[in-house]
Amino acid sequence: MLRKRHFPSSEACPPCFRVAIVQNSKDTNDRYFDFKGNILMPQITADTATGTVSFDAEAGKKLVLALEDNGVDILHRCGGNARCTTCRVEVLSDNVGNRNEDEEAILSTKDGITDLTRLSCQIRLSEDIHVRVINQASVAGIDPGTRPED
Repeated sequence: MLRKRHFPSSEACPPCFRVAIVQNSKDTNDRYFDFKGNILMPQITADTATGTVSFDAEAGKKLVLALEDNGVDILHRCGGNARCTTCRVEVLSDNVGNRNEDEEAILSTKDGITDLTRLSCQIRLSEDIHVRVINQASVAGIDPGTRPED
């Protein structure tokens, strides 16, 4: 069943409203789309050292921040600047896009990198995504690092 729902857009434009199409079926949770069909709240599934977590996050948000904000203690030692590779994830879904130049450059210096390896600080959420978190603070026994900027 599809239905319209009005909700506030961003802090930058408080009186503005966006219209979302909400798709609901007995097999899925409510999904929110804008009038162009873009997902407004992608679903993130993350395989972590303590199990699998799933949550929705705002489209456009960095994956590393979505993970951290939802209780995944992912490492990000360089503060989200594509310099350290501690925020690596293995992308298990096929809709995340290509690496950018900075990401490609730093990953090319590391061993054990596959085509599925991405830096979570360089991924802006736009679609549902399933990842395996490679480095977690609780496993490494160190501080996760400076929180990346959005």
